[in-house]
Amino acid sequence: MRNHLEILEEIDKLFADNELENERQQLEFETRASSTGSELCLRSASKLLALQNKSKWVDKVVGNQIKELVSYCHSNGLYPKPNYEN
Repeated sequence: MRNHLEILEEIDKLFADNELENERQQLEFETRASSTGSELCLRSASKLLALQNKSKWVDKVVGNQIKELVSYCHSNGLYPKPNYEN
């Protein structure tokens, strides 16, 4: 299983490759606002779930990576929620 940093790096690349700049910026904000690895995992996964719920294109482009990140979070006792809106 890949760690959260590897998954987030792939998501960032996919956002860039598919011209999802707004989504990329929102994810970048969450990563920069996080001070620990656990917080980074939880905030990023929550934001991605919210973006996925809002956009079928986001789901198509990075849906599998979001599932992988959420699974990683769960394996570390973290439970992201898609209603996170910061």
